[in-house]
Amino acid sequence: MPRQARILLANMPHRIVQRAHNQKPVFLVDEDYQYCRDKLYIELNPVRAGMVRRPRSYKWPSYRA
Repeated sequence: MPRQARILLANMPHRIVQRAHNQKPVFLVDEDYQYCRDKLYIELNPVRAGMVRRPRSYKWPSYRA
């Protein structure tokens, strides 16, 4: 059976398939996507406010976490 085409979005998790027993696909629930969107929003706030040019340049970043 051919593989499904993958659509990868920047900064968003993608479909993961377990390659062991039962081979059930693992999907993230809506709360996980909301968490990713919220984290990205928080990280980009200093950039949008013009305080820094990049998220990693902010004085108190969680960017590297």
